[in-house]
Amino acid sequence: MKCKYNEKLEVRSYNLGIFAIFDKIYLKMKRLFIFISVLNYFYSFSCSCEYTQGLSSVQIQSSDFIFIGKIKKVEKIMMENEDGFWYLLKTTFDIKKDYKFDNKEITVFTEVQESACGLSINSIGDEWLIFAYLNNGQIETNQCTKSTKLINKKYKEYTEILDKYFNTEGLYEVYDSKQRIIEKGNLKNREPVGLWYFYKYDHRFGKYLDKQVKYDKGKFHSIISYHSPLSIIFNDSNVKSDEIENKQDFGIENKRVQSKQFFIGEVREEYYYHENGNLSSKSRYKNNKKDGIFCYYFENGLPSYIYSYKDDIKTNYYTHFYDNGNIQIQGNFEDNKPVGEWKAYTRDGKLALICYDKIPTYSNIENMFICP
Repeated sequence: MKCKYNEKLEVRSYNLGIFAIFDKIYLKMKRLFIFISVLNYFYSFSCSCEYTQGLSSVQIQSSDFIFIGKIKKVEKIMMENEDGFWYLLKTTFDIKKDYKFDNKEITVFTEVQESACGLSINSIGDEWLIFAYLNNGQIETNQCTKSTKLINKKYKEYTEILDKYFNTEGLYEVYDSKQRIIEKGNLKNREPVGLWYFYKYDHRFGKYLDKQVKYDKGKFHSIISYHSPLSIIFNDSNVKSDEIENKQDFGIENKRVQSKQFFIGEVREEYYYHENGNLSSKSRYKNNKKDGIFCYYFENGLPSYIYSYKDDIKTNYYTHFYDNGNIQIQGNFEDNKPVGEWKAYTRDGKLALICYDKIPTYSNIENMFICP
């Protein structure tokens, strides 16, 4: 099965929500359900947020709700599914200023545990600037948003940016502490339109284009990110440092695409690239869930993995390749579980093993494939 996606710029718009991959502001959450006899269920969480300075237009636009409010009510509620249970904070705010709507009161949900990215919106009377998003009809927030408490120094910085953003008509520009431009685009009726450009700076290569975002009526149309000059030098053996030593505009003239994202209705297609320009992966999401064929590639351009998802669940075929192009492991999934024949092959293409309802693994001790 081959990966076939059309890289089109002429696509329909889609409002992604706070998980815009553009700024890598993303939430990595894992729940490990540990069952101990019939006594209880226990949770183990891990959370990491990639820090970004300032507040970008993409972070503003990808937030479904942005408001200043004072906490008036806090509840701890239990959620439950077939895997177990966990707790959420249900916090109600009296709204002092609503940047996107005209609400007087908003109820927001977040994880109780800070280790699970929960935001500490649990003290009645506290005033917060909240960035939130819709998830299955529920307004949620977490540590990976730009939400901040009144007493935090970021509160004043972010509110000033928001006031400028929502009161600008026409060209909108953002500069860093050295008065270098880092973001520019146009606003119309409080929404971004057309192409927006985002820049970074390197002491050797000067300004370089970091990302380019295209909007259509305030919604994401496409996002293109670029590798940094240093990343290309370190990772692409075909590019020598001394060849570009004096090119201050290297990052603009020699754009090496890092990723492309296209938004088609409720679907998001993503393409990532190695520093040498070869495709690294293709993926497809529907309503922020994995849906479709996922393909990964070696730096030499040959496929590494091909498998498919439906509504975040592995289903149908799965193929793992050697870097010479030969198949290593092949089989099928059904409801996230391996089913039927699973075949393992040697590097030169010879059948090595067949497992049933199990994925073959290679044993370094026995120097052979085994059925676990």
